[in-house]
Amino acid sequence: MTIKKGLNSLYTAVQMHLHWGGLESETSGSEHTIDGMRYLAELHVVHYNSGTYKTFDEAKDKPNGLAVLAFLYTTGNYENTYYSDFISKLSKIRYAVICPPRPSLFDHVFAYSYLYRDHRP
Repeated sequence: MTIKKGLNSLYTAVQMHLHWGGLESETSGSEHTIDGMRYLAELHVVHYNSGTYKTFDEAKDKPNGLAVLAFLYTTGNYENTYYSDFISKLSKIRYAVICPPRPSLFDHVFAYSYLYRDHRP
């Protein structure tokens, strides 16, 4: 997946990760807040500037090296069937995986494609 619209270069997705809640609303859930409000969950899709840099490692510490799409989630009274396939696979996650050759700034990452393969410990 790549993005360019609204940016000065081409950016390529290298990983996604999710921050989600617990019982303590002040310290769990989304990583960021808007007007002091913390959300149930926050999804990040991390992209590196592939138009300027050859690799994620080269780009990660540059001012224009990364672009992150963030999605904030709230609860609702309806089922969003667009996410049904993805959500049905979440129970299969047993541990975090760093998927080479996609280096990460983060210690705990899961790759969406990982959910669609048979991974038995």
